[in-house]
Amino acid sequence: MSSQKRRHWKAEEKYQMIAEARQTDSTVSEVCRRNGIGTGQFYAWEKHARQGALAALRNGKRGRKESKKEETLKSEMERLRVVIAELSMENLELKKRALGIRPYGHYSSEEKESILVSVERVQEMVGVPVQVILDHLGLPLATYYRWQHRRTTGSLADKIASPQRRVWPPIPREIDSVCSYALEYPQIGYKRLTWQMIDDDVVYLKPYRVYEILKERGLLRWGKNGAFETLNRPPEPDHPDEVWHIDLMYLYIHPRWYYLVDIIDGYSRFMVNWSLNLTMEAETVTMTVQDALEKLENRRKGEPRIVHDHGSQFMSHEWHNFVKGAGITDIKTRVAHPESNGRVERLHRTHREEGLTEEALTGYYTALDAMGHWGKYYNYKRPHSAIKYLVPADYYRGNPDDRIAERKEKLVQAVEVRQAYWQGKEDRDQGQTLT
Repeated sequence: MSSQKRRHWKAEEKYQMIAEARQTDSTVSEVCRRNGIGTGQFYAWEKHARQGALAALRNGKRGRKESKKEETLKSEMERLRVVIAELSMENLELKKRALGIRPYGHYSSEEKESILVSVERVQEMVGVPVQVILDHLGLPLATYYRWQHRRTTGSLADKIASPQRRVWPPIPREIDSVCSYALEYPQIGYKRLTWQMIDDDVVYLKPYRVYEILKERGLLRWGKNGAFETLNRPPEPDHPDEVWHIDLMYLYIHPRWYYLVDIIDGYSRFMVNWSLNLTMEAETVTMTVQDALEKLENRRKGEPRIVHDHGSQFMSHEWHNFVKGAGITDIKTRVAHPESNGRVERLHRTHREEGLTEEALTGYYTALDAMGHWGKYYNYKRPHSAIKYLVPADYYRGNPDDRIAERKEKLVQAVEVRQAYWQGKEDRDQGQTLT
C-alpha cells in the first residue's frame, strides 16, 4: 500500500463516496475498500462536508492564481528573509564567543539579560523556533525558560548559598528512646510519632531523623492500612462491547511476515474481529475496527472504549479522524507497559500455543482458513478461565447465569445417578449374601 502513488480526489468524488455510504445499503468499510481509502480519511471528509466546507475538500487549492509580479515579490521577500537569518545567526555566533557560553557555565545577570534579548531578537527577525536558536548557542531549553521566569521577578543574579551549619547526629540515649517509644506505639507513623514524643518530653528530634533511626532498625511503620497504592486499576467492564482491546501481532507465513490485528471484548473475552494484513499501516487497524462496529446493532454513546498501546497506527491522523467520526472513546495504555493491554496480549499467546500451528502457516490462504476455524472454536467451544470456565459466547451474547445453573443441575443429577448405582449394588450384594 505504501508503494502506491497517493491519489488526489476531486471534491465531487469525495462527496459521491460520502453519499454512497450514507444513502445506500453499502457500509462505510465497503465503500472505503472499493475506493482504496482509509476509514479515518472518510470520516474526515464527512466532517468537512457536514460543516458545508466543500471548498476545503479541493485538496487545499483555494483563491485566485497569483500574478507574476506577486510571485516575484514573494520570492524576493523569501531571499531577504534567508539573508537576514544568516546575518542573525552570524551575529548570534559572535555573541556566543563574546559571552563564552559553555556547558554548565555561570553568568552574571547582565550576561543573562544580553542572551535573552539576543534570542528574542533573532526569533523575531527570522521566525525560527526557540529550540533551534538555543541548540546553536548550546544553551539548554530549561535554563532559558528559567532565566525568563527569573527576569520577570527581577532575580536574574545567581543566589550565593551560605554554608550550612554542622548538624549533630542523635546521641545513643535518644536513639534508644525513639526505638522504645516506637515499639510501644507500633501503629503510629514516624511523623506523628515525632511530635508525640516531643509533647511527651521523650526526645526532641526532627521527623527526618526519626525516619532514619526507624528505617535502619526495621521499625518503620506505614500505618494500619499498609503501604500506599501507587496505581488504581480501572473498573472492570460490566456489559459486552463496553471495552475493546486491540493490538497487532507478527505472523511469519512463508515466504514473508504478515500482521494480525485482533479485537477482544474486555467483558466476555469474545474475539470480536480479526484481520490478516500485508501491511501494518493505520488503515488496516481502522478498517478492522469499522468492520466490527458495523456488526453491532445497538451502541451506547462513547462505546466501545478502545484500549491500545502507543503504536504508530494509533498515533496517526487516520486513527484520530476515525475515532472522532465513529464516535468511540480512545484509551492509551502506559508507555512500555504491555500489562495494561494484557487481555489481548494473552490472546496472542494463546494463538501461538494452541491455535496456529506450523502446518497452518504454510501459506496466506491456509492461514486465513486456520484462523477462521480457530476463531470459532475460541469463541464458542473453548472454556475460558477468566469467566468461570464458560465459553466467551456465553458472556458476550448469552446468559452466563443460566449456563452456570445448567452446569450445577447436571452435577446434581450425576450425583443422584451415582448414588442410585451404588445403593443398588449394595442391595444386590446383600441379597446374594443372604441367599
